[in-house]
Amino acid sequence: MTPEDIRSQGFSTRLFHGLSPKEVGAFIEDVAEAFGALQKTNASLAAWLKAVEGGADRSRLAPEPPQSHPPEISWMTPDDIRSQRFSTRFLYGLSPEEVGAFVEDVAEAFGALQKTNASLAARLKAVEGADRSWLAPEPPQTHPPVDQALRDAESQAESVIRAAREKEAAALGRVELLRTTAMQEVEALLHDARKRAQALVDEATERQAAALAEAEASKSRLQLEAERYMAEATEKAASLTVEAREEERAIRKEIDRLTQSHIQLLDDMRTTLNTFHEWLEAVDPRGRARDRRDTFEMSGTSGNGFDSSDGLKAG
Repeated sequence: MTPEDIRSQGFSTRLFHGLSPKEVGAFIEDVAEAFGALQKTNASLAAWLKAVEGGADRSRLAPEPPQSHPPEISWMTPDDIRSQRFSTRFLYGLSPEEVGAFVEDVAEAFGALQKTNASLAARLKAVEGADRSWLAPEPPQTHPPVDQALRDAESQAESVIRAAREKEAAALGRVELLRTTAMQEVEALLHDARKRAQALVDEATERQAAALAEAEASKSRLQLEAERYMAEATEKAASLTVEAREEERAIRKEIDRLTQSHIQLLDDMRTTLNTFHEWLEAVDPRGRARDRRDTFEMSGTSGNGFDSSDGLKAG
């Protein structure tokens, strides 16, 4: 694992309740910087020790060995890396599972680098304690125990690096699996959301169609009732018209009958008067009966107000 590997690590996006990409990115940058500083320190220590233990002229080396704990990493330990916490976002955050797995891998790799650093620092201390006259030139010397320790440290470092790479591959596999699982969950959520939305649309469409059908049925029913009421009203009006006409004809017939009866009564009265006048003429031989008849006729005509001819005209 290298700082570039740490910086280039990608994570899948989670639809709901993911980690803040800004905070995760800043933390990864800090870890990559500390990781690179520790690797450079270990490389410098190993090179310095190899040169010293191999009998190199110390006057040509740096006056002081490199620091075993540079300031850039003084604050960071594997536990610090594991205990790092990030805030969450409601929408479109990073997968907590993938970030957690990667942080665990980085913590283990960083711990291995620190162990290597501690081993190199112990060897440096042993070399400094054995001889502080390294500023003066000295003939090459062999240190079999030191060489063996260096080889053991290199072998251990290679083993740690190999184990870290294996863990990295396994972590990448887990990350890919988590990514695939997350994508499947997102697709399932989207599919369910689409199904629910389509169901709501279908339900609204059915309700709209049912409401329209009910409105059309009510309209047809009201129209039929209106037509029935109109037909009944028309029929009733026609019936009343016929009855009124029949009643009018009956009234006219009754008027005609009463008129004829009145005329007949007048004719009967005239006949009776004529008969009475004739009787008076027969009883009164002096002719006074004629005067009385004329007087009676005049009074009778003025009293009735019309004669038989006027009655006929009225009829």
